[in-house]
Amino acid sequence: MRGIRVGGAVLAVGLCVVVALGSCARSGEAAPATSPPPASSHLASPSSLPSGGLTHDQIEAKVRASYAGSGGTIGQLQSAVAGPFATVSGGMPANVKPDRLVWALKFDATSGPIWKPDGSGFLPSETGTLTLYLDYYTGESLAGSGDYQP
Repeated sequence: MRGIRVGGAVLAVGLCVVVALGSCARSGEAAPATSPPPASSHLASPSSLPSGGLTHDQIEAKVRASYAGSGGTIGQLQSAVAGPFATVSGGMPANVKPDRLVWALKFDATSGPIWKPDGSGFLPSETGTLTLYLDYYTGESLAGSGDYQP
């Protein structure tokens, strides 16, 4: 299994969200610290958060539009949770202030084409999950992580 971990930077390999949204990470093995805590339901409502943030439907539509045409695919939404980054990220290291309000969306996903480091062609696509952390108010991509297997 191979892995690349990046927080808050554009990386031109792996997940196609890298180009479309601006940041993500890939990991061959799931790490509890990089997954958002399980939501009590499929979708969590930000009812205790300030008004003015993007709704669940708005943030999901933004991610899907940004991902379209990128070479990879995102499937079913597994969970969507809004709250302070430190709370919803489970302590994932990233250049995001712990108290910044974010949406954490976790999707089933397939990676796009990944160019081999030796330049000899593409690696096979990988399937797994993709978790994205986006600003609660603007939808700006802040960080992400992916757990993929060839």
